[in-house]
Amino acid sequence: MKTARYCLLCCLLWWALPAFAQQKVFVCGLNDNFQPYQYRDAAGQAAGLDAEVARLVFARIGRPLVFRMGNFEELYSAMYFGLGLTHGMCGGELTPDRLRRVLGTQPYFWRRSMIFVRADGPIRKTRDLHGRIMVGDADSYAEHALGDQLSRIRVRRGVPQDIGFELLRQGKVEAVIAPEHVGAFLAKRSGVAVRELDLGDPGTPVGFLLPKGESAQRNAIDRALLLLKAEGRIAEVVRRYNLDESLPDDAAVKP
Repeated sequence: MKTARYCLLCCLLWWALPAFAQQKVFVCGLNDNFQPYQYRDAAGQAAGLDAEVARLVFARIGRPLVFRMGNFEELYSAMYFGLGLTHGMCGGELTPDRLRRVLGTQPYFWRRSMIFVRADGPIRKTRDLHGRIMVGDADSYAEHALGDQLSRIRVRRGVPQDIGFELLRQGKVEAVIAPEHVGAFLAKRSGVAVRELDLGDPGTPVGFLLPKGESAQRNAIDRALLLLKAEGRIAEVVRRYNLDESLPDDAAVKP
């Protein structure tokens, strides 16, 4: 009986997907330096967990997909202001601030943010950051969790995280906020040993971001994601990257 219900659900969702195959190519914004989620591979092609999920989703929808790669915040701003560079973004954190400005799909993943400091340095608690320089991330749980302490820290925003870890290696900043796996990768690449200050981030949902008014496209992506989750395809991608942050089945984002 369960098998029959599952088959019926899949059939209904499949037929409900809009016929996007005849529509124009969907241009998806993607960060070019955010491993292991979004980056250029050795051949210069879009790679990473988010790129793989986007390919699965648009293959299921039947709409051609291309990536426009660059600085994520610049591409996001261009989408928000309607500059025509992209039709949407994949792998965006579905924060309340963002969802007041743009549409978000259902999540397919989550990420935890950490504060990274030098392992050989004196910083072991957040109060040790008072008066010191930190590369921040205004959208992150970690920065919000600092609360009133933030006014006592010299926060630099707008610094790409790869540059932030190079500055950490050089001793020009004392801390960098980054997603857990991104920070671990960048620290290793920069050759700096780090420790993490974990502020208890329960995880920020990750999905697709679209301009306001693109409800039909959002609904199509949501239906494709539901099918792919039911088939275990999203979980396969997560396991391939050795990540442990797959989203609970009942997790949802308010429209």
